[in-house]
Amino acid sequence: MAVKNTETSEKTFKSKEKTDEKELSFSKQAFLSSKGYKPHRDLIEALLENGRSYTKSEVNKMIDDYLKGKVK
Repeated sequence: MAVKNTETSEKTFKSKEKTDEKELSFSKQAFLSSKGYKPHRDLIEALLENGRSYTKSEVNKMIDDYLKGKVK
């Protein structure tokens, strides 16, 4: 039984490695309907382009950059 758990752990680790290599990308609409991005829906609507896919890290960076920007 210990061998079975080890195999499962190895598979999980390998699948995490593959995920780290290439992030999944999502549409603007997917971010708008996401519960995690609900507080930033207005920013997502303004910053993201229709018909283009974005990774979560790209969207998070865009939001952070906007929120850290100076008021003119």
